[in-house]
Amino acid sequence: MLKALYIFWLAVIPLANANQSYTFTHRDCIIRYKAPLPDAPELTNTLVEHLTKHGLKPAPLLENKRLLEGELYILVKKHLVQDKIIFKDCIVKISIHKSERNRIQKSDRVIYQKESKRSFPRVTAKGTERCVRALKDAFVHIPYCRRP
Repeated sequence: MLKALYIFWLAVIPLANANQSYTFTHRDCIIRYKAPLPDAPELTNTLVEHLTKHGLKPAPLLENKRLLEGELYILVKKHLVQDKIIFKDCIVKISIHKSERNRIQKSDRVIYQKESKRSFPRVTAKGTERCVRALKDAFVHIPYCRRP
């Protein structure tokens, strides 16, 4: 009985601290995003849904609007590999940045960066479902946002 309690205790303690250790703090947890593709609204919906699950408050990044210093923004790039005739692989790259000035710059600090490639499921030749799955795969290790 004591051994079972000890094993249970060893399993529960790391799980309880895992959510707290994989976080970062930000003043308001608002993140700006550009729609990945105007013709793929399901990709944008998936992006907004997963940002919300990670404690972030998504807001669209308008073209002529400036960022505040220290504001978060996410860049999403989608690429279909052209080496196949049909059922092309989808590569999705996401990166979360913290702005240092009032514009998006290459020198901004990168908080998280991930690239994900999906070849399956092959439901449509267009590849929307592969890109949605690749986006979901890229969100696996995004840290949770916590307000101070």
